Amino acid sequence: MIDRKKAKQQGIWIGDFLIKVSPDDMFLFLEGDPKDPDLIKDLQENWENLKIQLKKEGLFGILPEPELIDNKLILAKGTPPQPPTPERFEFFEKFLPLLDRDSERKWKELAEKKRTA
Repeated sequence: MIDRKKAKQQGIWIGDFLIKVSPDDMFLFLEGDPKDPDLIKDLQENWENLKIQLKKEGLFGILPEPELIDNKLILAKGTPPQPPTPERFEFFEKFLPLLDRDSERKWKELAEKKRTA
């Protein structure tokens, strides 16, 4: 398992590649000049093995092919956090007879209390 803090600060070596985690924990990228032809060639030759190694390390979100984003070769992307959905009750039509029965019973009880009072 990869130490995220170490990967963020120093990077980790997998084979001949230095890999880092972005500060926002959303990207796993290859350290180095993305326009370096030797790096590109080396990455293309070893991409399948690198993907297997990353999966063995427990990483997910690995891209089918590296992408160039913000002058970095991105190897994996995280999923951004989703805003929570507020909880609420939903009454389905099949429960309406129960609700109607309860409200009818309560109205009868209120009417009975008024008569006896």
